[in-house]
Amino acid sequence: MFIKKDANLVVDLINAYLPKELAEDPDIIIAGGFALNAFLASEALTGVSEEIASVIKSNIITNPLMKFSDIDLWLTEGSTSKFAPLFQHVPNGSNPSKKAKHPLGEGLEISGQRLSCERWSDWANTYHSPNKGRQLVPIQCIVKPQSLVEDLISGFDLGICSVGIYRGEFIIHESLFDSLKEKEIRYNNRNSFGKKSLGSRVFQSLRFFKYRTKTGFQFSKDLYDDVLATMSDANTFWIEAKKSGAITQYGFIANPGVKVKITTTKDYEQEIIAKESLIGMINRLAQLFFEMQKMSHWNVTHALFFQDSEIFSVKGIIEKNLVDSEKAKATAKALDDLFNDLI
Repeated sequence: MFIKKDANLVVDLINAYLPKELAEDPDIIIAGGFALNAFLASEALTGVSEEIASVIKSNIITNPLMKFSDIDLWLTEGSTSKFAPLFQHVPNGSNPSKKAKHPLGEGLEISGQRLSCERWSDWANTYHSPNKGRQLVPIQCIVKPQSLVEDLISGFDLGICSVGIYRGEFIIHESLFDSLKEKEIRYNNRNSFGKKSLGSRVFQSLRFFKYRTKTGFQFSKDLYDDVLATMSDANTFWIEAKKSGAITQYGFIANPGVKVKITTTKDYEQEIIAKESLIGMINRLAQLFFEMQKMSHWNVTHALFFQDSEIFSVKGIIEKNLVDSEKAKATAKALDDLFNDLI
């Protein structure tokens, strides 16, 4: 299920973004998008001459093979690392500002400079790299400790990002290779996707589209179906939220905190709390519906399902399909007439 590979070929790449002290700490796991980029870079460097490798490295450092927005770090359970405070959950009521320092990381320095904390949440503490010479990408220290790196990677939702760097090695889930081979955004861990809250499913669906943009890959059939079902549930929520007065006729949040009940496409009863963040995510997801018709699993009936929706603008898609259908019929008739004339 897991494959291990040496990560020494990309030490320079890792150190260009991540302070060496963090990169070499034996209790810290690097995983996700940055680890994927490093793995692809390592594969590109395997078996080439030193001269070619130096050219590839210099280009990959400034032009990642797979774009990433931050570097995600995890800490192993029971770690005694001096950097452990960076991964600790910040107590409620601590509000970061431009001048604030992480209250649990006070006094910690890397390369003689203090880490600057950007923000923190229940999920992660986000820092800027302390070295001005490094590539300026935020460093996210995930607050939940991990017992095993394999457990962490097994829990990732997508195969395409199921890779980590730990103690100088790549730890790669086989689902990553499946995804690359088939050129599909595939699940690594579906984990009862349909039973999750609407907010969680919308958030994950947006992630799926993010990786589609990065790779150009299709969605696998089960992932495509789950995204389509999420869009349908989001549309149902929108209708019910307007009825309950949670959102206005123009799609703005009117009464945050109102509970909206829906029955999902998987026949689960869900009570959803109307929030501005959820409204924003649903609007973004609705705009991505046009990407669905570019995929191999697309069928125009998927657009017909949303023909009366206020947020899924599918009228143009349906009209184009009807026009194309009429053109196809006319072409077929012309060919039949020509054939009849010839005989």
